[in-house]
Amino acid sequence: MPNMKRLSLSIIIITGLFLLISACASQTTTVGNTAQTLTVGLYPDVPRIDQFKTAIEAEWAKVEPNISIIWDDSWGGGYSEDPPSTLDVYVFDTLYLSYFQAQKLLYNIPMSQVDDFDDFLDYAKTGVKNGDTVLGIPQLGCTTVLFHRTDDTPMAEAVTLDDVVKALNTCTYYPEAPPANVGLMADFSNESANAGYYIQSLQCDEAKWPVILPWDESEIDQNIIDYIKQVIAMSSFKNALYDAPISYQRGTWFGENKGRAYIGYSESVSTIPEDQYDTISVKVMPWANNTEGIAAPLFYSDVIGVHTATEGRGTTDLAIKLANVMASADTLVAALGPYQGDGPQYLIPARNSAFQTLSDTYPMYQKIYTMVQDTTPIMFDAGTQARAWFNDMATPLTINYKADPPCYTDVPAVGGYIPDNAAAQSICAETCTDYNGWSGQWTNTVTPSVCGCDTPSQ
Repeated sequence: MPNMKRLSLSIIIITGLFLLISACASQTTTVGNTAQTLTVGLYPDVPRIDQFKTAIEAEWAKVEPNISIIWDDSWGGGYSEDPPSTLDVYVFDTLYLSYFQAQKLLYNIPMSQVDDFDDFLDYAKTGVKNGDTVLGIPQLGCTTVLFHRTDDTPMAEAVTLDDVVKALNTCTYYPEAPPANVGLMADFSNESANAGYYIQSLQCDEAKWPVILPWDESEIDQNIIDYIKQVIAMSSFKNALYDAPISYQRGTWFGENKGRAYIGYSESVSTIPEDQYDTISVKVMPWANNTEGIAAPLFYSDVIGVHTATEGRGTTDLAIKLANVMASADTLVAALGPYQGDGPQYLIPARNSAFQTLSDTYPMYQKIYTMVQDTTPIMFDAGTQARAWFNDMATPLTINYKADPPCYTDVPAVGGYIPDNAAAQSICAETCTDYNGWSGQWTNTVTPSVCGCDTPSQ
C-alpha cells in the first residue's frame, strides 16, 4: 500500500515548483511587455511637421505597437545646439554630420542593419557611409532651386550664373515684392544660410569637395563675394533682406505672378496654386560659372541619427528600428504626399522608390526628380568644425555681401547724423526722396551719416 504521507509531500513539492515556475514565467512576460518610449526630435523646417508625425506613428504601430513615441518639439535641427542626451532619435541637417560624429553624439549603425540601403540616392549613401557603418539613415534632401516660367527661353537656356544675370539683368526693381515678370527673388535674411551660400558658391567655382573655408575676413575669397553680390543685385535689398513672417513668402509671390524667377527650396512650390505647375520649370541654382561645379552641386540633407546615449539606457536596437521606419519608402510617401485636403509637401525624399512613387502621380515631383537625376549631388557636410565656423563667419560674410551694393547709392543723411535705427526710418525716407526710395541700409560710421538710396539703373 502506498505511503500517503510521502505522496502528499511529493504533491506539495511538485505543486510548489509549478507555482514558482509559473510565477517566474509570468514575471518575464510582464517585463517583456513593459511599456517603453522613445524620444524623437524631427527636423522642424518643413511645411507640415504634423504630417511626418502621423505617418511615422502609423508605420511604427505596425512594427512595435507597445512602444510609444514622445516628440521633442524643442529640437531645432542642430543649427544652434547639439542634440540633448534625452533624445533617442533625432533628424538633423548634415551640415553638422561630421561635427556630431566628432562630438560622439552619433551611434554608428552597422550598414547591415539599414533597411534597403541600395534604394537611397547615391549622394545620400556616399555621404553617410563610415566604413561598414553609417553615421545616420538618410531621410530628405534639399538644395537651392531656381524656379522660372517654362516659356522663359533665356532662363530655360541659362546654365551658369553669368547666363542667369544676362537673362534677368540687375537693379530692375526696389520694393520687397517685384512687379510682374521682373527680376529675381532671393532670401538673404538668415546669416547662417548666407554662410551656406558662400560654401555652395566656393564649391561650385572650384568644382571640388571639400573646400578650404575662410576663418577670418582676410581669407574670404572676393570672387565668391562678387558672385553672391550679383545674385542680390538681380533681386532688391528689400526683397533679399526681407525676413518673411510666413514661410516660403517668395514662392507665394511667384504664384501671384510677382517676379520673373526666384530661388527657394523645392517645398516652396507647395505655396503655388497647382494649376500653375505646368508653367513652372526648376533647375539647381548655379552659384558660379564653372560648369563642372554646377553639374555636381551641394545638397543639404536631413539624416536620422541615433544618439549614443541610447547605449546607456538600452534603447539602441529600438532606436535603429524606429530610424529605419522613419526612412522607409512607405513612411516617406505618406509624409510627403497630400494631407488633410492639401497637396504634397514637395520635399525631396532620399529614397529612389519614394521619389518614383510620388512622381508617378504628381508631375511637379517628376520635374524635381529629373532635376536631381540631371546632376551628381554631393552631401553638404561642413566638417568637424562646423559649429565654430558658422558662429565665426556667418556675420562677416553677410556684411561683405551687403557692402557697396551696385544698385544703391550712399547719400549723406538729411541733418547729417542718424542716432539709431528708429530715427533712420524717417531721416532716410526724406534723404532718398529724389531716388527710387530707401534700401533699408544706413550707417553712422562715416561723417555725415549716409542712407542707402535705391538708384535707377543707367
